[in-house]
Amino acid sequence: MLNITHSRSNSFSYRLINDFNLITVLIFILGFINIFYKIRWTNNGLESAVNLWNPTWLLFGPLLLYAYGVFVRKGKTGKKKIDYLHLLPFFIFSIFYLIALLDTKTNDPWQNVFFTYYQNSFFVIFISLLSYAFYILVRTQRIHAPKRQATQMFLITMSTIYILTGMIIVIMFLAWGIVKVDIGIDYRLFSYSLLFFANIAIAWYWIFVNKESSASKIEHPAHKSYRNSALDEALANSYKNRITKFFETSTVYLEPNLSLDSLANELDIPRHYLSQLFNVFFKKNFHAFVADYRISYAIKLLDDNHNRLTIESLAYSCGFNSKTSFNRYFKDKTGLTPSAYQLQVA
Repeated sequence: MLNITHSRSNSFSYRLINDFNLITVLIFILGFINIFYKIRWTNNGLESAVNLWNPTWLLFGPLLLYAYGVFVRKGKTGKKKIDYLHLLPFFIFSIFYLIALLDTKTNDPWQNVFFTYYQNSFFVIFISLLSYAFYILVRTQRIHAPKRQATQMFLITMSTIYILTGMIIVIMFLAWGIVKVDIGIDYRLFSYSLLFFANIAIAWYWIFVNKESSASKIEHPAHKSYRNSALDEALANSYKNRITKFFETSTVYLEPNLSLDSLANELDIPRHYLSQLFNVFFKKNFHAFVADYRISYAIKLLDDNHNRLTIESLAYSCGFNSKTSFNRYFKDKTGLTPSAYQLQVA
C-alpha cells in the first residue's frame, strides 16, 4: 500500500513539472509570435509594423500566474473554474481584433474607426502585465526557503521583465496618447526587446536548471526523488524543519485520529509533498514517524510510573488504537516488548 501511495505521489510530481514546462513553452512561443508579428527589418533597421497589436499580449500575465500556481500548488490536480476568468480579457480583445482586422483598409488603416479604437486600447496590456507581475513578484518573494530555488528565481525574473515592459508601455501611452509628444523614439522596440529577453530567461531556465538538477543528484541522494518535482531540496528542507519543530513542541502525535490529511492541513503543506518528505527525508512512512514519537512518550511514562500503568491503557494514552500495533512499534524501537521493558524499570 505504501509503495502504491509513493508511486502516485511521484506520478503527481511528474505531472507538476510537466505542467510547468508546458506553460513556459507556451510563453516562449507567444513571445516569438509577437516579436515576428510586430518587428520588421528594413533598410532603416528594426522598425515596428503598422498593424494591430496582438491580443496574445494578454496571455503573458495569466500564463505566468498559472506557472506560479503550479510552483505552489497544494495537492489539487485540477484548475478552478475561476482560473479561466483570467483568459476572458484575451477572448474579448480577440473578437475586437478580428472585427478591426476585417474592417481595416490596408492603404490607410488609421482612417478606420475600429483600427483606431483598437490600437488606442493597448493600455490594457500594461494593466495586465503590471497587475499580474506585481502580484507574482510579491507572492514569490514571500516564499521562505533556506535558499531561493531556481524556479523561484525564474518567476522573479519573469515578473521583473514584465514589470519593466509594462512601464515602457505606460511611458508610450503617456507620450503618444496623453501628452502627444513624439521625440522620435519608438518605445515599442524596447518593449519587444524585453519580450526577447524574457525568452532568453526561459531558455536559461530550461538549460541550466536541468544541469543543476543533475549536479544536485550527485551531491545529495535525496534530491533524486525531487529532480522531476515542483518541490526542490531547498523547499523540502524548509518543510522538514517545520514538521520537526511541530512534533517537538506539541503532543499532536497523541491524537489517535491523526492522519496525513489532517497534518497537511495543520502545517499548510501539500499532502503529496508531505508523503514524499516522510519517505525521502525522514526515511520512514508517516505511520512509523508518528509511532516513533508515541513510543518515546510511552517510554517516558513507563520510566515515571513504573508498574502503575497497564499495557493496554498505556497504548491508548499514547495515541495507538490497538495494543497489537503498540507492542509491535515498541519492540521495533527498543528491542523489548512493553511488558519486558516495564519489568526492567520496576
